[in-house]
Amino acid sequence: MGLFDLFSKPKTFEKIDDAIWLTHAAKQVGILREIEKRLGEDDRVLVVAHFSATLEEACEVFRQTNIPFEQEQHKWDSRDISRLIRHNKSHPFVVLAESLPDTFPGGRQNLVDESAPVVSVMVLERHLLSSQDDHVTLFAQSLPGRSRLRFFQSLEDPLIQVFVGDGIRNTLERLGLQQDECIEHRMISRWVQAAQQKVQKQSVGNSKAESAEAWIERNMPQ
Repeated sequence: MGLFDLFSKPKTFEKIDDAIWLTHAAKQVGILREIEKRLGEDDRVLVVAHFSATLEEACEVFRQTNIPFEQEQHKWDSRDISRLIRHNKSHPFVVLAESLPDTFPGGRQNLVDESAPVVSVMVLERHLLSSQDDHVTLFAQSLPGRSRLRFFQSLEDPLIQVFVGDGIRNTLERLGLQQDECIEHRMISRWVQAAQQKVQKQSVGNSKAESAEAWIERNMPQ
């Protein structure tokens, strides 16, 4: 242990770069592998979807691959978060982003038990509005103990298809990205953020929708 280690604090929150695949099918396989990895490390896994269609699709994939899970359909509060942290079964919880509170009511603890399990928050998609992603980020940051957050995307997601265009696909194919590989690059994240800013300027509201496609139809001018 060095001198500066005596004054360092344990990292309590980690936001990992987005994982992006060429296709939706490849993204699904990648998410399953990530869940298995995190559960294997004894993390508590919270799978979050912005849209109900995405959530139902994920649950069906879990059923087909015999992954046990708990689908939560009610508004979460501190009791649900405590239940997530304390449960010792190897399966994910699955919720809609709108079910999560803005922040954990108790806030972060000053003292962190480094032996306690990490809560891995895995978001199945980027919302078309960055403010909705920020809601999930703030929630993950406020969790007690240690937590990590990651968003998952594919080039077939509506946000990228409609508002980014073919440039990102051409770039990734030139880099030699294979169907079963994902890329984590700040340049891609900047393109996605620029797309969200474009949506923010063009949208006429944030009417609730079952899918990203339906959200675009309801909230973007024709």
